[in-house]
Amino acid sequence: MAVIGTAATDAAEMISTDHAVGFAELMPDFILQRSGQARQLWNLARQYGKTLEGHCPGLSDPELSAYASVGIRSDHECVTREEAREKLRHGLHLLIREGSASHIFTYGHMDHKVRMAVKAGVDPVTAIQMVTINPAESLKIDDRYGSLTPGKCADIVILTDLSACSVRDVIANGTVVVSNGKVDYAFDDFRYAPFMENTVHLQKPVTAEDLRITAPAKTTKARVRVMQVSGRSLYSEAKEAVLPVIDGGICCNEETDVMYAACVERYGKNGGIGKAFISGFGFTRSSIASSVGHDHHNITVIGKNLEDKALCVNRIAETGGGLVIAEKGEIIFELPLPICGLLATMDGEEAAVRLSGMQKYLREQGCGMMSPFMSLSFTTLPIPDYAITDKGLIEVKTLSIRDPVLEWI
Repeated sequence: MAVIGTAATDAAEMISTDHAVGFAELMPDFILQRSGQARQLWNLARQYGKTLEGHCPGLSDPELSAYASVGIRSDHECVTREEAREKLRHGLHLLIREGSASHIFTYGHMDHKVRMAVKAGVDPVTAIQMVTINPAESLKIDDRYGSLTPGKCADIVILTDLSACSVRDVIANGTVVVSNGKVDYAFDDFRYAPFMENTVHLQKPVTAEDLRITAPAKTTKARVRVMQVSGRSLYSEAKEAVLPVIDGGICCNEETDVMYAACVERYGKNGGIGKAFISGFGFTRSSIASSVGHDHHNITVIGKNLEDKALCVNRIAETGGGLVIAEKGEIIFELPLPICGLLATMDGEEAAVRLSGMQKYLREQGCGMMSPFMSLSFTTLPIPDYAITDKGLIEVKTLSIRDPVLEWI
């Protein structure tokens, strides 16, 4: 979706390169409102023979027909069987999305997806097809990839067991990189460009007061909008709650699952802080924050303690990005992401182990999500019903900013 905001000349330069496959995640409103930018991308895709990939949670009926009619080829947002069936009938390829960094380290990546499919009753050969020739054809790169046939790139995985997808050897573009289950290739050291570092710039350190939602005098309660989230879906639900007002501010107490949520602008542009309320994470003591937040990647923080929330935000600014957990005035876990605030520089295994430990700690407090930081990152994405940005709480249906307080009592 980042391509959408790119100048037409930049988009043309990028899509014309050999390694560019297509434009990803074209939003339905972008297409259905007949945006001039959408037409530009459509023309560029046709000119260079590239694809238009979809992103259409909950879209159905005539709107789905109109969306698919412009040449959208895929969707990765299906939640129900009925939604998946309707999109298949409209000619869309479906992407099954599952996993996080710690899952990949623990269970594997595409090999794990094959095992999941086989366990669900899919024939092993069909499951292999689902991760090879099917995606290659969908992305229109099957002239180079997706099958072991003459003239194709020599990307080969050798298995010892088809149903279990047990990997023995891996050949990438003709070079052996894994032999007998062990990495057998010396990777070159990689250096990131300097502009990709030091990308977190708060206008000033954040305080607890910056994150507070203050109340008018003589009010004792507030009826508020709540973003209800779940670890099973990226969707949120619009809910309501009544919270107490204490010392002039709305208070999130231990009796409810409702927490404060805030999104802090981190590029040094305007210092905006969007404030809202969220539920569904389940943990009770901690505050957590992340500089990964689609698509703007500002700092998103949730918790019941405003001081700990501010501590999380400021720590992320100090490390240049990352994931953090704070409790009782201390940072107790962190995973620095100093490259664009999105990527770690530590060994992948170490990063996965650290993330797994953070997730385990939150589960011990009652969080039922497999990947709470992944769920947190998607609360900033405008998919139904609510999203949180540095501009405020967004009602996705109308794409308008909503006051998190419905009524002072």
